[in-house]
Amino acid sequence: MTAPAMESTPAEVNAPRRRRLGQSPGWAKLQGMLAKELRGRMRGARAFVVLSLYLLFLGAFTLLLYYLATLSAINNPSSPSGKTVFLGLVAFELGLVCFLAPSFTAGTISGERERASYDLLMTTGYPLPLVVGAKFFAALAYVFLLIVAALPLMAIALFLGGVSPEEVLIAFVMLVASALAFGAIGLCFSAWSRSTIAAAALAYGTMLLPVVAVPIALATVATFGGRIFFGPGSPTNVTLLTAAYYVGGFVVSLNPFIAGALTEALISNNRPLFWHTMPLPFRPPQFGPGGVVISSTAPTVYVVGPWLIYTVMALVVCLACFALSLHLARPTRGERRRRRRAKA
Repeated sequence: MTAPAMESTPAEVNAPRRRRLGQSPGWAKLQGMLAKELRGRMRGARAFVVLSLYLLFLGAFTLLLYYLATLSAINNPSSPSGKTVFLGLVAFELGLVCFLAPSFTAGTISGERERASYDLLMTTGYPLPLVVGAKFFAALAYVFLLIVAALPLMAIALFLGGVSPEEVLIAFVMLVASALAFGAIGLCFSAWSRSTIAAAALAYGTMLLPVVAVPIALATVATFGGRIFFGPGSPTNVTLLTAAYYVGGFVVSLNPFIAGALTEALISNNRPLFWHTMPLPFRPPQFGPGGVVISSTAPTVYVVGPWLIYTVMALVVCLACFALSLHLARPTRGERRRRRRAKA
């Protein structure tokens, strides 16, 4: 009698097919992990119903913006209606991405821990960067779908006039960068916390720092900074004023809405989008006898596109938070502390 044939595993069955297609084992693992995560998130009709309702609401919002732009064009015929529609859609999409991205990634790892399936996932032989990366991009796939679905509505503004293709491209880049940055923040807190609710709360609190805290700080500085730098007895050091300009411009560019508004101002004034030179917007005052201001020459400063600063910093935050998530998601994290407690 012959010995019974051993049952083949799925990996052994698919190995000839992978060799025929020229796929490496690592790429096959990545495809399997992404397929598993995407099927879990896109299963059922809920995702498609939400997308349909989202597009219906966005279409109605676009019609409302067009109606308001048409009313304003009666008093000012030279103002193009496409600009109003485009800016309104971008602001709505940016706010949606800022609030949805952390919620989608806050439960990626903490949810596995709550279901007591994280340790089982770590025993599958998949490397930790592949597991975390697949969960991260699968969680943001729906956010990217919402961004891409809104592009045809943004393109309508091109036909209405007043909008260039560069503006649409910059808006798309900033939306994707915002999704990656705020999604990575949610992933980091999901790897650190064992509760999805706590991870979401911490992610939203961190998200509010650049979105809400920066405009409040800007308004405070604009209110009291003018008396400090432009009033009698103000400093006349050119280096100090130039440094304040660079620091203030960098901090302001961390807010996506302000960075987008400043970029729109550059486009309206036909300024280069990446970088250019210009005189310092405010001249250091020099007071003569009797408090009379003596004019002085404004130094030349370099201006980098606010959208470029925001995009680069968003990608840096994404990479830093992803690397920190890999450290916090290790199954052996806290093992040394538990051993110390056991010995005590």
